[in-house]
Amino acid sequence: MLASLSRDAVIRIAPFALFMALLIVRSVVPADGAWGFDAQWLYGLSVLAAAGLLAWWWREYGELARQTLPDARESLIAVAAGVAVFVLWIHLDAPWMTIGVPSAPFKPLAADGAIDAPQVAIRFIGAALLVPLMEELFWRSFLMRW
Repeated sequence: MLASLSRDAVIRIAPFALFMALLIVRSVVPADGAWGFDAQWLYGLSVLAAAGLLAWWWREYGELARQTLPDARESLIAVAAGVAVFVLWIHLDAPWMTIGVPSAPFKPLAADGAIDAPQVAIRFIGAALLVPLMEELFWRSFLMRW
């Protein structure tokens, strides 16, 4: 099937597919470290791997070129929509909105109980910078066109 896809499709699918595949792996790795490593670092691997693919193909993402930047009005609308979605998103914690229990809960604590800054940074980079870009390229640039 991959052979029948165009290069443009592959470079938009691969980062998303790799990230999702590594999240699936993360869901089966015991969170207690029984396999000899902390499952939380698999998220970091997911971020690095997907970011590596995005960086490798960066020049081929024409939709990210400068000529497609929004004007001031469009930017203001985008920021307002982002703030509204953020407010809604942080309130989506009702019990009926939850499916199952996380298999690798995010607890960025070192052995002494202090916050593990590298884990927090990787989670922030992944959730706030990488995932939105990767998902836009997959959902809007590939899937909506297909």
